[in-house]
Amino acid sequence: MKSERVRVVAPIPGKSAIGIEIPNKDREYVYLKELLLSDLLPKQYKVFINTIVATLIFDKPPEEVRFLMIDPKGIELPVYNGIPHLIKPAIRSPKLALSALKNATTWMDYRYNEFAHVGARDIESYNKKMQPHMPYIVIIIDELADLMMVAPRDIETLITRLAQMSRAVGMHLVLATQRPSVDVITGLIKANFPARVAFQVASRTDSRTILDMNGAEKLLGKGDMLFIPPGKGLPIRIHGAYISTEEAKGIANLWAERHLRQLLAGRLPEAIATDIIQHDLIDAIVESNHPARDVRIEQFANSISPKYNIPGSQIAEVLQNIEYYPPLGMKPVAPSLPGEKPEPITSFEDEDPLFEEAKRLVIRHQVASVSMLQRHFKIGYARAGRLIDMLE
Repeated sequence: MKSERVRVVAPIPGKSAIGIEIPNKDREYVYLKELLLSDLLPKQYKVFINTIVATLIFDKPPEEVRFLMIDPKGIELPVYNGIPHLIKPAIRSPKLALSALKNATTWMDYRYNEFAHVGARDIESYNKKMQPHMPYIVIIIDELADLMMVAPRDIETLITRLAQMSRAVGMHLVLATQRPSVDVITGLIKANFPARVAFQVASRTDSRTILDMNGAEKLLGKGDMLFIPPGKGLPIRIHGAYISTEEAKGIANLWAERHLRQLLAGRLPEAIATDIIQHDLIDAIVESNHPARDVRIEQFANSISPKYNIPGSQIAEVLQNIEYYPPLGMKPVAPSLPGEKPEPITSFEDEDPLFEEAKRLVIRHQVASVSMLQRHFKIGYARAGRLIDMLE
């Protein structure tokens, strides 16, 4: 057969035969752009994180789908910071990611309460009855292994709870890892995810960790993958579509410029949105804790001030105080661990008498963590977690 690798399917379902998959000698890339522009498969897309995001934002506005992106390595997902579909900028800190997942559970509880009030069983029936429609929320974790190193028990508990209950309220999770070991993809996590994807892996052990069967170790790479759809026991071999970083950045910039023009309307000339994209200033605008944020915005404002005959200070003030991402339309609630009842937050300072002391402690040590507050104030995890979120 003169083949690089061969995969045997024995037997072929429904037939008295053994299947032998032989790859083509001349292999080609499958480009996402070709699929999006094709009339043959208008709604059948292949799977990967960039492909998932690109296909969803290709024709879905922020009113229909929102993203919570967690990327501890800070490589893949920050490229999408400019799209208005995000709830907040891509989260890079594992500790902040834990807080964000707690918030996601409170969003889920809030939605269940809202559904109960209107007599809806799921998000589709809720959106048929109520206006404005409730958007779907997609939570994407790019490298699960980095999170599991920080707080494995809490991360596992929160992810499992979301996977078990969030689908009905329009919240979905996408987990990815390059280290498919049992301490990262635990049995509890795996049991609650009906759809799984495996690209080429190094060993049979890795394949069994992801798919509960061998096969992924014989894949060819470059998008070759095995996909287990929800409710199916056997994997389907398909080819993941490829999208380059430049293409992903181009899609994000297109949405960012469109959104910026809407935000700047009536405040500054809309053409400034194009200058912001060209100067790659989106991250400084959307991230309040971005290093040298104010300096970069002021330098940009002064550089374009003569072009528009507007004082640089006026441009900088607008950009520094802009509310970039549309609100989710939910009442703020304190994050909670499973089993705890979330409580509405009215005023951070009035909510907890330890707030001022915790603030001074964090400023003094230049470090903020739940465990530090627990040890210093001798309080429980839930209260320390609330304090961390208030401080943030």
